[in-house]
Amino acid sequence: KEGCSLHLSQKFTQLYPLSRSVPILSSRSAPGVIMATGVLGKSLKGHPGVFLSTDAGLSWRQILNDYYFFNFGDHGGVLVAVKYYKAHGETRDLLYSTDDGETWQTFEFSQNNLRVYGLMTEPGENTTIFTMFGSFVGAHQWLILKVDLRNAFTYVCTKDDYKFWSPSAVSGPRMPCLLGRKETYERRVPHSNCYNGRDYDRPVKLEVCECELEDFEW
Repeated sequence: KEGCSLHLSQKFTQLYPLSRSVPILSSRSAPGVIMATGVLGKSLKGHPGVFLSTDAGLSWRQILNDYYFFNFGDHGGVLVAVKYYKAHGETRDLLYSTDDGETWQTFEFSQNNLRVYGLMTEPGENTTIFTMFGSFVGAHQWLILKVDLRNAFTYVCTKDDYKFWSPSAVSGPRMPCLLGRKETYERRVPHSNCYNGRDYDRPVKLEVCECELEDFEW
């Protein structure tokens, strides 16, 4: 629609602290995967949601409604999200997806509803262990909860579960050279519910680009 765009928030929470929107999330351990809080419309004034891109920002789709804390692990193999209590109230459920947000499963991390203030994982986003911090309802007392989603995967990935990928439009050519080279990354095939593993070493193909006429000055 005319005048309707996707607006992603990066420092929105600094202007409106009650929103607690999470900054745009990307990691070199998960090439092409980006998660962000955003609003569809003419501005950031609207109903927020969580949006995902798996092609380095060329296209986006909404995967959750409203404000969530979110993160990913296993080199982008699992997405996780938990409700922000000022938007949803208290919760005991951690949402996770192993198919790029197409379907979500629920992990109950507490017998009682809690106020969740944050969701983290280790730097590098290559593990399946996530940490939440929050408090009980009614009386503030800090809680730290750790969840391991290793069992969300049915088997360890094999070579047949991977393919090489480079940023490109759906119906167009691959992304042109950047600083004189093209990079192609190995990624897990969508819907392969397999575990990359913490020590997974992602192969990357580098191709040096030949100079073309527009690369020269006259």
